Amino acid sequence: MSKPIAIAIDGPAASGKSTLAQALAEQLGYLYFDTGAMYRAVTLVALNRGVNLEDEDTLEKLAREIDIDLKPASKKDGRLSDVFIDGVDSTFAIRSKEVDNNVSAVSALPRVRKALTEKQRAVGERGAVVMAGRDIGTVVLPDAKLKIYLDATPEERARRRHAELLERGITPSYEQILNGLRERDKIDSGRAVAPLRPAEDAVCLKSDGLSREQVLEKAVELARERQDSNGDGNAPKPYHVPFGVRLFRSTFAPLFRLAFRILCRVKIDGRENIPKVGPYIVAYNHISLFEPPLLLAFWPMFAEAVAGADVFDRPGQKILVRGYGAIPVHRGEYDRRVIQDMLKVLAANRPLMIAPEGGRGHKPGLRQGFAGVAYLMDRARVPVVPVGIAGTSDDLLKRALRGQRPEVHIRIGRPFNLPPIEGSGEQRRAARQANADLVMRHIAAQLPEEYRGPYKPI
Repeated sequence: MSKPIAIAIDGPAASGKSTLAQALAEQLGYLYFDTGAMYRAVTLVALNRGVNLEDEDTLEKLAREIDIDLKPASKKDGRLSDVFIDGVDSTFAIRSKEVDNNVSAVSALPRVRKALTEKQRAVGERGAVVMAGRDIGTVVLPDAKLKIYLDATPEERARRRHAELLERGITPSYEQILNGLRERDKIDSGRAVAPLRPAEDAVCLKSDGLSREQVLEKAVELARERQDSNGDGNAPKPYHVPFGVRLFRSTFAPLFRLAFRILCRVKIDGRENIPKVGPYIVAYNHISLFEPPLLLAFWPMFAEAVAGADVFDRPGQKILVRGYGAIPVHRGEYDRRVIQDMLKVLAANRPLMIAPEGGRGHKPGLRQGFAGVAYLMDRARVPVVPVGIAGTSDDLLKRALRGQRPEVHIRIGRPFNLPPIEGSGEQRRAARQANADLVMRHIAAQLPEEYRGPYKPI
């Protein structure tokens, strides 16, 4: 059975591992996590506060206490992600020359590494993540299904770093960069704690003479091989969809797309955020009867869908949900069989669509997400794709037939992964609800303000 895997990418400074990790994560629909940014963040804070970089006690305390948050890149200005320290955008501040010159010393401290490694490992153990750093395959994720060691000569790496800085308007000396990288390699490879080296089972990729696209192509090929061999070592068995259901879907999709195009003005943003491979969950807001067929009709591949069990008995609606092969769910109830059915869909590398609110709201304004949805997502550990739909209503068809052609806006957000649910009893229930609320906040970020209800965007 194929399941999402954890991918570790290691390599020396300026080898391109962060660039590869981000591109690979986007290609697979995985979470991209640059661990080096965390060490840089601690180094930056320490420098700004005048902390002695040999004071391991204070640096460990900083590593545990400061809030370091990585988010998808908000601007196309060379950044691979947005890095926030205690809520302040520090994306380029952590890449300063002063941080470059001191981060190796900070990252070599055992207790600092332990503090940050604990945070990193918790993310990596969920799977569906690509981590880049210098000890990911050897220390942070020793059980990662795929480990890549990306390398290049110091001269090639210096050339790339020099070109990158020139693009940002910085004019450094190539010789200074080359000497700095050589010194950095010496420190990273010779440190007593987690020295830079390939894991024994890592695949070594030399990127000299290769374009970014060629390196990515090799990495994607390796990832797909590992995905297909995951679990019991066999290729994943296809999720069985009856012939009648497949025929209905093939007929349903083009007819409904045409109908919606005629009756409404449909606008779709964010198609590039839809993962190309691997399983994922589509989480959308639910106002009326029209969101599920609208989303299913315009999604680029047939996704499995979830519908309330009561819908299967309603005249008219039951023809659609039964014909499409939707999975019936009793709202507010735990049904082990239904959970297993949904997990089987995801294990077969298929997308699953679900409304975390549990049912129609009949008017704009998000309602609280069901904790049961977070339980499923924690069991599945796959990326979640948030979708916000604005412009639908219970009277959409009547308005359309009166010639108003209402505008319906579908906005697809970037995939994200939820933190693992830990603890027991009340603590675990609270964590599930917190995750459900986090999903709703991601959906809120795709909606106009009047649709967000109690949720502030992520």
